[in-house]
Amino acid sequence: MVSSKEWEGQKKVLLEKRRYLLKKISAKKSTEDSALELGHGDDLDKASASRDLEINYMLSSREREELKAIDEALRKIEDKDKTYGICDMCGKKISKKRLLALPLTPYCRDCQSEMEMESKEI
Repeated sequence: MVSSKEWEGQKKVLLEKRRYLLKKISAKKSTEDSALELGHGDDLDKASASRDLEINYMLSSREREELKAIDEALRKIEDKDKTYGICDMCGKKISKKRLLALPLTPYCRDCQSEMEMESKEI
């Protein structure tokens, strides 16, 4: 079981991670805006700039997903029922060791393994 003091520690980690991610997304947005303004050059320059924007967009999707996971973990920490540390799949407690290593995880080790096995079978 994770104590209230440890929840506060996890909350600080998550908030710091959230701030870092928002700063990173903001910096990328600024870079993308600059790249769009520099839409001149030969076809190779344009293709390269287009590829870079596409890569940044894909990374932004992953970062948006991570941001959603952070917000969900923070919501669970603040939840009156203290749902942080409870597996979304089976409802059992997630081990303290796992939560400290992976503060965003919504699943216990067994359920995560099961999901990964199922995804490999598809």
